[in-house]
Amino acid sequence: MDGARMQQLAEEHYGYRWERLAGDLRRLQCLALFCLLLLVLLAMPVIYLLGSSLRCKQDEGQASHRILLLLKHQSALKMSPETLPIFQKQEASPANYSESKPKIHLSAIKQNSSCANNVLPILEWTVRRNEQHSPMKYFNGFLVIPKNGYYFVYTQVTFRCPDGTCENIEYCGKKGVDVRNVMQVVSLKSPSYPAPRPIMKGESSIDNYGKWKKTIYVGGIFQLWEDDTLMVNVSNPALVGFGGEGDITYFGAFLI
Repeated sequence: MDGARMQQLAEEHYGYRWERLAGDLRRLQCLALFCLLLLVLLAMPVIYLLGSSLRCKQDEGQASHRILLLLKHQSALKMSPETLPIFQKQEASPANYSESKPKIHLSAIKQNSSCANNVLPILEWTVRRNEQHSPMKYFNGFLVIPKNGYYFVYTQVTFRCPDGTCENIEYCGKKGVDVRNVMQVVSLKSPSYPAPRPIMKGESSIDNYGKWKKTIYVGGIFQLWEDDTLMVNVSNPALVGFGGEGDITYFGAFLI
C-alpha cells in the first residue's frame, strides 16, 4: 500500500472520529439542556412553597402583634371596670381596621326570652344603626360569623336592683331573692357541632339586700369559622340593665 493510500485512510479514520465526537458533544448539550429545564421545573414548586411560607409567617407575625396589643389593652382595663365601655367603643371601630373587616357592637334590649329546662336564658340585642350593613349579622339572640379568622369577642352584662325590691322580680319561676349569684356565659355553636358550648364565663355574688349593681365583663380571642354562632346566656335576664340606662350591657366581636 502506497503512502497516498495510507494518508487517505488515516484522514477518513480521523474524520469519522471527529464526526462521532461532534455527535457525542451535541447529545451531551441536549442532555444538559434537558437537565437544566427539568431542574427549573422541579424548583418552581419549591420556590412557590417557600414564598407562601414567608407570606404566612408575615401574616402570623402581624396577627400576633395585634393579639399582643389587644391583650395589653384588656389586661390594663381589668384594673378599672368603669373604663370598659370607653374601651369597647374605641376597640370596636379603631381607625387602623379596614371597614371591610367584619365587626359588630350590640346593645341589650328588654328581654322577652322564653324559659327552657337546663339552659340559661339567651340575651336579646339590637344592632347600632351605623353597623346594620356590616358583614357580621345578628339574628334572634345569635351573632353569626361571616368568615374564618381570629376574632376578639367581648361582652359586658350589668345586673342591678335599682329600687331595692328585686325579691319581687320573677323569671323562670325564680325570684330575685332566690338567686344570690349572677352569671353570664358566652356560648358557641358550630354547624359541625350544633350543641352550645361555653367559651367564656363570668360570675359574681350578691352580698347585700336592697339596692345593688354588679358589672361583669369578659373578652378573649378565638379562632372562629364561617357560620359559627355566638350567644350570651345569663342567670336571670330580669335583672339585666339595658336601653335607657345607657350602654351598660353590650356584646360584640371583630376580626383582628
